[in-house]
Amino acid sequence: MARNSSKKAGKSSGGSSSASKKSKSGISKVITATPSFNFHVFIDGFKAEADSMFSEVGGMSFELEVEDFKDGGNNATVHHLPKGSKHSNLILKRGISPMGSALTTWCMETMNFKDNKITRKVISVMLMGPDPKGNENPKSIPIHTWEFYDAFPVKWQISEFVADKSAIAIESIEFVYAGIKSFV
Repeated sequence: MARNSSKKAGKSSGGSSSASKKSKSGISKVITATPSFNFHVFIDGFKAEADSMFSEVGGMSFELEVEDFKDGGNNATVHHLPKGSKHSNLILKRGISPMGSALTTWCMETMNFKDNKITRKVISVMLMGPDPKGNENPKSIPIHTWEFYDAFPVKWQISEFVADKSAIAIESIEFVYAGIKSFV
């Protein structure tokens, strides 16, 4: 019964990326999921466009750690006590940039532990999408923004160079960070 009613409302049971929503006028409006290919990355203090162009953002994973606690004498009940949150490292990938870029310089200074100090920065990732108000403006706007604060690079990896393939040389930079703020 529930399956038939969802099909009548315009919803499919097959994992579609869009849903139907009725507006005030009673007309159904299709709401689609935001694609993941349209994003911007900004690193605090870097002005050059090349230092904010990435082909991939990964490692955006957050988790609340819990500790299981069983009541004495009541083995059927398990309490889950929050311990704290943890997150994976942020990974940014792009085509290899020239050695003179500000991002590359920051990575090299951090990896070499220049002057025995590490400079921390804020890295912002903005997912772009169509205006949810349905304006006729075709420009993309930020749908969601994540700010990774007190970030610094901990791993810099370059893809393999292979003479018989015409692949683009990719650099992958992994960052640790103290925390994250999320904005809608």
